[in-house]
Amino acid sequence: MADANQLVVSTTRETTWGTTPSNAFLTLPVTGGSFPFGIETVRSQQVRSDAQLADSKKVGEAPSASFDFELVAQTYDDYMRSAIRSDADWSTAVAIAGTDIAATGSNTFTSSGTDLSTNVAVGQWVYVAGFTTAANNGWFKVSAAATGTLTVTHDTTVIEAVGDSVTIKGSYIWSGSTEHSYSIQQEYPELTTRCRLNNFGLQQTPGGIITGNMAFDGKGRAQGSAKAGDGTVTAAATEDVVSEVDGFGALWVGTTAVSYDIMDLSMDISIPNRPAKGLGNSQRTRMPQGSPEVTGSFSVYMEDSTWGLDTAW
Repeated sequence: MADANQLVVSTTRETTWGTTPSNAFLTLPVTGGSFPFGIETVRSQQVRSDAQLADSKKVGEAPSASFDFELVAQTYDDYMRSAIRSDADWSTAVAIAGTDIAATGSNTFTSSGTDLSTNVAVGQWVYVAGFTTAANNGWFKVSAAATGTLTVTHDTTVIEAVGDSVTIKGSYIWSGSTEHSYSIQQEYPELTTRCRLNNFGLQQTPGGIITGNMAFDGKGRAQGSAKAGDGTVTAAATEDVVSEVDGFGALWVGTTAVSYDIMDLSMDISIPNRPAKGLGNSQRTRMPQGSPEVTGSFSVYMEDSTWGLDTAW
């Protein structure tokens, strides 16, 4: 039997659903979860003279997996990509920095020497930091990008001259139609299953660590005598877990910023899988995916003099 503190969960992205590639797996840090085998059986309805139950037959395998985690930078990016069926990986990161970046009163950032359009895509979010004026820092949505001018929405900038050491960062993924799959292995024992993500969620509460959970539907499952792939497991990125103090910036609903104190916040992405099993097979033979469904909730305290959420939303 294995000790709980020796449990290692690791995954690798598949090129072809149900085929484990010959490469290293990557450690998936978890706080708990389940990895049930999912054997499907049917019982014969024969009536027997000895009053015993008739035969039980295995007719299929429906493995699944569900894991809870504490959010860590980089580690769960690939699963976020899969949750919205993105057709591409995360974009090349925006990493703009300079002391010649100014803010205007018309929701633009300008520069005479720094290219403000490098790796920037219209519609993506960027995080601005370094300005003395607090209103010029934080998350902004890009509406136009040119060499010397970056136009943003969802917040109002304030006129501020050059001089501060300003950084602009960000990366993005778009929702798409690509079906992603993973091989997942768990030690001890070494169990491997081929899975598609069916749920990804994040939860934030005051004074706590941002936590999450994700779940998978699998094709089949096997217990091996050695690690899958090329036999190695790469450690996860060395990053601290994210607290809500550091990880939460602001919340927008459409184009309206929520001005009330957000007391808790959750987001959930559900990807409806449609597993199917052809005749003569115990494992699932296909698993098309439906459209991602994004839901969420947040809580605020009502303020008698300024309450307007009932009409705004």
